[in-house]
Amino acid sequence: MAPRKGKVKEEQPVVALGPQALEGENVFGVAHIYASFNDTFVHVTDLSGR
Repeated sequence: MAPRKGKVKEEQPVVALGPQALEGENVFGVAHIYASFNDTFVHVTDLSGR
């Protein structure tokens, strides 16, 4: 039996979610967390205006 060929790994692009902040710059937001018996909701509001 012939040796198996290895799979070629494809590089995944880097995806940045959220505001584009400079190094050392703070980004402010508020997180509202609601937890019930069956569900947990997290709502994040951006306060930095971006």
